[in-house]
Amino acid sequence: MFDKTYFDFFKHMSLTGDGTSWYLLALKTPLEAASVIERLQGQFDQIRLYGEGYSIRSSLGQAKVIELIEQSLNLKVEQDFQLVSLSQFNAIGR
Repeated sequence: MFDKTYFDFFKHMSLTGDGTSWYLLALKTPLEAASVIERLQGQFDQIRLYGEGYSIRSSLGQAKVIELIEQSLNLKVEQDFQLVSLSQFNAIGR
């Protein structure tokens, strides 16, 4: 299996067993945690504080999660926040 194919496969895979994926959200633009959680609460299966950022569990793909964050918080990806899929890290090194 080619490296690119291998990593593309795991990049879109859910490792939670229930069809959802975990994401880490890091904000570059400071916002109150309570406000962030309140605005995103109904958008995803779960959102909670995780260190200085947030962990999000969602059945949506990464592109849709980014779109919802941009709309809900009025932020732009890369400029104001970063979103990382934990599925990518879980697959590498196993």
